[in-house]
Amino acid sequence: MTAPMRSRFASLSMVSLLAATVALAAPLALAQQAPAPDAATASRLVFVVNAANRTPVTADMAREIYRGERRYWPDGTRIVLVVTEPGTREHQAMTRVLLGFGEPEFRRLWDALRYQGEAPVPPYVVPSGGAATRFVERVAGAIGYAWEPDVTPAVRRALTWQ
Repeated sequence: MTAPMRSRFASLSMVSLLAATVALAAPLALAQQAPAPDAATASRLVFVVNAANRTPVTADMAREIYRGERRYWPDGTRIVLVVTEPGTREHQAMTRVLLGFGEPEFRRLWDALRYQGEAPVPPYVVPSGGAATRFVERVAGAIGYAWEPDVTPAVRRALTWQ
């Protein structure tokens, strides 16, 4: 396969991911505010994967994925990383608890990976954990996170962080 053909195929996968992102935008604008979760469930951050993904996810594996150190699932599927917007409680919890540093360090880490050519695609940013679960539901290879009340049965709970 020639280089131009490979780039066309790569573009097709990027287009499909972009389409999934756009498809999520319309329901988000119409979504009503969910009632506040109780303190017990609100404190559990759940990492979710596409329902077809049967890979067990450990805390170490999630850490490697979110640090950009692991880019493929064991079956060879490219990992599609989904994060909530900086400043959201979910994003703050993920960076602080899972990675052990803050949001600015997370942004610098991914900027450096992109600059060095080590990360072909930056994480997809969605406005909330609910949007992350909807994205993960539709995209094979995706991993995201949300507070427990935002997790739907359409995704697989891969790891729950207390």
